[in-house]
Amino acid sequence: MPITNNFAAGIRLGIAWDSYLGMVKVPAELDIGQISGFSLFAGPALTFGSSVHLIATGGIRWSPLLFSSGTQRFGIYTELRYDHSVPLAGQPDNVLADMNARLSFSIGFRLRSVKY
Repeated sequence: MPITNNFAAGIRLGIAWDSYLGMVKVPAELDIGQISGFSLFAGPALTFGSSVHLIATGGIRWSPLLFSSGTQRFGIYTELRYDHSVPLAGQPDNVLADMNARLSFSIGFRLRSVKY
């Protein structure tokens, strides 16, 4: 929901394939920041792989505007994301052991509908 011309807050739903872990992530994140620029996000995500898990995710995203038509915004984004997985039963929580799986940098495409 836009708050000003280039600042918004809302819920962002997504889907992503994690080739490193061989699973699909489906995050539902609270996103606050610039519509075209930097924003912060955090929330839960379901992961589907050999089993289904709920994880916490958050990070920072940069979304430069490439194309705008009416209320539609299309462009690329880059993000730095941290995922916190809950260890399986009987396994200790070891942040350093999975840092590669938990910290990721990605580039993608976005399509956003913004109503003022």
